[in-house]
Amino acid sequence: MGYAAAPGMYFCVSNSRVICLDILADRYFGFSDCTDRALQALLTGRELMPHEIDHLSQLCIEGILVANASSPAHAMTLLEPQTDSGSLSLGPDFHQTVALALGLLLLSGFELRARPLSQIVERIRTVNAKPTEALNTKKIPRDNILAAFAACRKIMSAQDKCLKNALALFRLLRIYGHPCQFVIGVRSRPFAAHAWVQDGAEVLIDELDNVRLYTPIFTV
Repeated sequence: MGYAAAPGMYFCVSNSRVICLDILADRYFGFSDCTDRALQALLTGRELMPHEIDHLSQLCIEGILVANASSPAHAMTLLEPQTDSGSLSLGPDFHQTVALALGLLLLSGFELRARPLSQIVERIRTVNAKPTEALNTKKIPRDNILAAFAACRKIMSAQDKCLKNALALFRLLRIYGHPCQFVIGVRSRPFAAHAWVQDGAEVLIDELDNVRLYTPIFTV
């Protein structure tokens, strides 16, 4: 019998402990020691012991896993961060780009207050699924967008607003056809979560050393 993450459930191992993100309920949680070991066996592909199967079967009853599946978790394709975007200078027409960035920051902040995370994720998946040629043809250079967001961070406090900032940056980059990924990462001991945007192995408008503290658990 195989097991997979139930819809909306995402897992990662951080500091030797399994953490689960329940997108539908907008919550993170961990597991007891025995259940944690059973999940790590599942995630690493190790042969399951009978008592571990019992723990995983209980997670199926709780709606965290589904049985009779071939894949143990949602596939995640994300390069390990190697660099960040560093300092950037505002280019021509920067007023327009800064205004777009501020508008999307305000929109993302409103959505996070008014909508569940699961709905917001579906909306950005829709944006990400569009082929580049179907997006805005009047392309704003990527570095201009990044510089505009860097300027916005000086105007608006970035403290405890990483999710809003990452959502807004991801949307504006994708609207203008620039490849990128929206990432949520977690750490334990103590628990914390962080959101950022990557282009390949490059972290955008965030510090590489900060992002490396977190283990990715979800990406679009």
